[in-house]
Amino acid sequence: MAEYTNKALVRIQSSLDRIHHTWAQEGTVLCQLLEDAVARNASGEVEVALDASVVQAMEERLSEQEERIHALEHELQAVEENRGQVMEQLRVSLDTERKALDHELTLRREIKSLRDNNAMLEERLEATTALVIEEEEEEAAMSMSAPAFSPSTIGHNADRSLMGEMLVQAGIITTEQCAALLQTQRQELTTRLGELAVKEGYASENSVARTLAAQLKLDYVNLEDTEPATAVVDCISPHLARLHQVLPLREEQNGLIVAMANPLDLIALEDLELALNKSIQPVVAASSLVRAQVEKLYPASFNS
Repeated sequence: MAEYTNKALVRIQSSLDRIHHTWAQEGTVLCQLLEDAVARNASGEVEVALDASVVQAMEERLSEQEERIHALEHELQAVEENRGQVMEQLRVSLDTERKALDHELTLRREIKSLRDNNAMLEERLEATTALVIEEEEEEAAMSMSAPAFSPSTIGHNADRSLMGEMLVQAGIITTEQCAALLQTQRQELTTRLGELAVKEGYASENSVARTLAAQLKLDYVNLEDTEPATAVVDCISPHLARLHQVLPLREEQNGLIVAMANPLDLIALEDLELALNKSIQPVVAASSLVRAQVEKLYPASFNS
């Protein structure tokens, strides 16, 4: 559109220039003729008689040229105004295109940033997944390699070594804390290492009990939600129950299920098996809950 407007301006300007040139030439010739006629008439050389039709024709031609000039000037003005409108439209269009280009560049940068972030997140996810798989494989290997609970495979001093190792492996206590607890246990021979860990604030009773159950592949029982069966309470004498802090729960085909805070106490298990002449299957419970239930079911007045 701008190119068309410029061509129209050039064409109109060229026409005006030609008309002005022709008009100037004809006006010059006419003026020269008139001057010559007047001069000759004044000098008496000749009497000049101008044909009125010739003069009228020349005047009409000059008038036509003037009208043509006015028309071209009007057209030129219209083209100039149109060119202004076209230039404004072009400016608006260019501004719109510039804004669209800026918006597109912004979107491209945002897309690139999102792709980079997505790639980084995928790398982190792969690393995390690999780490989780590795940890699961290690836990599975440890679980497969850990022997099932068997009283015959554990010595009488197993409480000190195994309990400490299990708490360390489970992340409940550190190696340094374990060493300190073992040192304390040498001075307090009647206190179990798990109880010392709770006493020192290194672990809670539930965490110790759950860890012990998991490592020995035994069941953990919450005595707040579990009540001993009435039929088995009298199976154990109050003396044995209070001495070894054991709580009978129920009778099953594979033996008597008893809750203990320390299933590694082989002396307690052997005493129960000899007294009852049946297999004893320990489950793990929090020490304080075992003690409370024993005190409730086997008060000191019934100790025999």
